[in-house]
Amino acid sequence: MGMAGKKEKIELTERDIELLKCVAKFRIVPLNNARMFYDNAKTYHLKRLQKLREHKYLVKEGTGVKLGAKGAEYLKTIGIDTKPLRTSKPRVKERIKEIARTMIRPRVWEVFIPAWEIKGQKGEINRKNAMWGAVDGVAIYRLPRTVKKSGIATYVDDIKDACSNGFERILVLYSPDPQYRKIYDEFVEKPLKGPKSMYMIPLNDRGLELMEVILFEDRNRWVKGVLDEIYGAGKYTLV
Repeated sequence: MGMAGKKEKIELTERDIELLKCVAKFRIVPLNNARMFYDNAKTYHLKRLQKLREHKYLVKEGTGVKLGAKGAEYLKTIGIDTKPLRTSKPRVKERIKEIARTMIRPRVWEVFIPAWEIKGQKGEINRKNAMWGAVDGVAIYRLPRTVKKSGIATYVDDIKDACSNGFERILVLYSPDPQYRKIYDEFVEKPLKGPKSMYMIPLNDRGLELMEVILFEDRNRWVKGVLDEIYGAGKYTLV
């Protein structure tokens, strides 16, 4: 605070602006994901978030942040329309945060289109479709570890729904824990017509790297990662 109780002025940095754009897209951004916009610094992002909250650019939302009035006002000046978070249901908020935790990655977040935007554009897609969102025509789903056998059929129907609305490539994230292997097996055994290609990816660090390879067709990066694992970094030559 400065003299007469006035707040110190804040000048938005390029990183702040990118974070505001990200919050506008995902509605809620977990605190840990905000670190990405500040070079993954251990604590600096917390100080910066505090300043942005003090000046109403952001508002605290549980263990994350959502867009504040000043943030929405600023984004409007650079041509970005925003929509407020309109739910008070903890289950829905947690789903949004899980999507954000997974999809806020350097190459992914800007091109990721959340499901709530897709359903607004493509009226034919069922409003209850469990799709997380899409990147360049690849529809992304998360198979919950708690899903029951009857629920798997619902996911299959949702994927068919997505395919009939122009999504020919499907990417499904699943828990890699051995105790959930049965769910994975149940899912892949279901007869599924519609997608030209479907990828089952474990939801862990290596799986998310593979997701990026699929989304951006960066095969050389994946080959290098595999060879690094087998031979050790720098101990082979690609010809």
